[in-house]
Parts: sequence; C-alpha cells; structure tokens
Amino acid sequence: MITVPAGVRIYLACGVTDMRRGFDSLVQMSCGIAAAAAADAGKERPKPLPAQALDHGTGYLLAAAICRSLTGRLLGQGTAEVRASLAGTANVLMRTKFSASGEQGDVESQMQERDTEWGLVKAVQPPGTIAGASGWWEVPAGSLGRHPARFPDGRATAGVGVDQAPGSRGRLIP
Repeated sequence: MITVPAGVRIYLACGVTDMRRGFDSLVQMSCGIAAAAAADAGKERPKPLPAQALDHGTGYLLAAAICRSLTGRLLGQGTAEVRASLAGTANVLMRTKFSASGEQGDVESQMQERDTEWGLVKAVQPPGTIAGASGWWEVPAGSLGRHPARFPDGRATAGVGVDQAPGSRGRLIP
C-alpha cells in the first residue's frame, strides 16, 4: 500500500484552533475576502461567501496534490508530503480577479439539472475536465440511509449505520 502524508490546517503553522469549527468564515475575514465581497456588493460590513468555499476549494486542491504525489511515486520520483491551508487557498483567490456578485462569469453554463427524490434540482457541475471529459454526479442527491452501508467489494460495514428516527436528521450511529 502506498500512503501519502497529507493534511489541512487553517494556517500552515500549527495551533490548537485547527480542531474547532467555523474557521472558513474567519479566514475569509482575515484574508480580505469578506471585505472584497462587501465592496463588490456595495455594503459597508464584511460579507462572507454564502458557502464554505475555502473548505471546499482547499479539499479539492489537497485531493489534486495527493493524486500528483501518487503519480510521482509511480514514476519513481518518490512520495511528497502534502500540506494545504485555508489561508493559502484564500491568498490564491485574493490574487485572482473575481466578482462576488457573479456578474463576470457565466454561471448558467456551469449548472446541470438532475432528477432527485425531491424533484428536479439545479446544481453546479463538478469542476474541471480530464482529457476534455467533464465530470458528473453518478448518484443523484437523496435522503440519508437510502443505500446500505457496504464496502466496494460488497462486504457490509460492521456496526455503522444512519439513525433514521424522526427528528434524528440522519446522524451517524456507531
């Protein structure tokens, strides 16, 4: 088995705050994203992005870097340790020209409609292409627990399930 040491932090320096929640919004504030979004929207107060974009973006970058490290290993270049940070992703975004209002981009061309158990849903397509092929979501959105918990080889997972009791909101149970 090949392993790639990888991790995500708020900032690259370590700290006890990395295990707490809500830091995407704080990094947006400290790196100027919320101020730029407010200025773009004509507001005085900071305006965090409507989604945890730094969390998601950093996750995508980390996954790509892990794939690159594995490719390097297969080519005999060794395995790299991969580190990512929310602040690093924020810095890349702040060096990029953008509009928080979306006026500069064609959002509609990035959307796809899918039938789900809740009806027709319009969602953003998976990012990027590989050899010109776009990604797609193989399984449409649906309620938690609709698929049995199984490993790819068909074995059932031992002792893990999803609580579907009314009011449980689909929490995982050991």
